[in-house]
Amino acid sequence: RDQGPPKANIDQIVNTFLEFNKIQECTAFLLEALKGNRPDEGHLQTKVFEINLMSAPNVAEGIFKLNLFTQYDRERVAKMCEQVGLYGRALQSYTNMADIKRVMLNTHAIPEEQIIDFFGKLGEEECLQCMYDMLKSNPRQNVQIVAKIAVKYTAKIDTKKSIEVLESFGTNEGMLYFLANVLPHTEDPDIYFKYIEACSRLGNYKEVERVIRETSNYDPEKVKDFLKESKLPDPRPLIYLCDMHNF
Repeated sequence: RDQGPPKANIDQIVNTFLEFNKIQECTAFLLEALKGNRPDEGHLQTKVFEINLMSAPNVAEGIFKLNLFTQYDRERVAKMCEQVGLYGRALQSYTNMADIKRVMLNTHAIPEEQIIDFFGKLGEEECLQCMYDMLKSNPRQNVQIVAKIAVKYTAKIDTKKSIEVLESFGTNEGMLYFLANVLPHTEDPDIYFKYIEACSRLGNYKEVERVIRETSNYDPEKVKDFLKESKLPDPRPLIYLCDMHNF
């Protein structure tokens, strides 16, 4: 039964390669030798990441993409990834929430899908914390991705809690994107009211009118008061509402 080279040999071969600074050859050898992803080879998996993070971070990124290894020292590798700016990989490898929250703020340098996928591993409370921190650190840059996270994980993150986070930073565009995706799946009058509010603030009066005419999932009295107070430049939504509900 072929189990690859004996472990002691692997260590010796690695040391020989590194003695002569043969990083590429050492990497190619280890990728082949460690294919079994065995728990007792974790230190060698760590080594292959270390030598490449120090000399060629783009090669380390390529090794991450191969998805071969799970036994490496996550903490050690995550720290090195963070130091060389591979924030997405640091995020995948860290397990401590304080580290995760710190690294996640580098949204400018992490592919969007990596961040969104990562939220799949977090619980509801952790998701809300990270969404809040992302908006706090850079509301303009992060509002769209936070809204996308809220949409993707509606099954896990309570819709009203997501609304609270988006609302606390006055992000009408983010709120509109989120609610437009949530609306077809709910009949909650509060959520409909929030949608009408966001549309009004962004001057999308046609959409306010459409919701009033085509649905009945809102509190007419509450919407009427809101529209009167808002003094919209377009009176049609209010006229339709009063007509339909005999105000």
